[in-house]
Amino acid sequence: MNPFLQIVSPARLEVLRILFETDAPLKLRRIADLADVSMRPLQLAVASLKKAGLINRKKVGQAFFFELNALPSPLKLFFSEIKRERYQKRFEIISRDAINLGPFQEDARQMIRGRTK
Repeated sequence: MNPFLQIVSPARLEVLRILFETDAPLKLRRIADLADVSMRPLQLAVASLKKAGLINRKKVGQAFFFELNALPSPLKLFFSEIKRERYQKRFEIISRDAINLGPFQEDARQMIRGRTK
């Protein structure tokens, strides 16, 4: 089955994005918390992604953990761009807030310059 057809729901995309960004196995409850999705749609999304071979489930003790399997190159590029944009926006917010620090403004500018080099 075409893996691209298996990710057409927002819940599935969010599961893949979270697993891609964390780069570590996660419990279903943790994925639900990070995705802000209720358990039932998440369970369906995970089952579909597992069936498509995009994620793996492993049992550790009594808990089940989910991790990414090898993603096709276009999906890796897609999630890499999302991750890059999120970090860039986060840095812009930090930079904007740092400039408004009043007497600490010069220290903040030096910190920003140091991070961008």
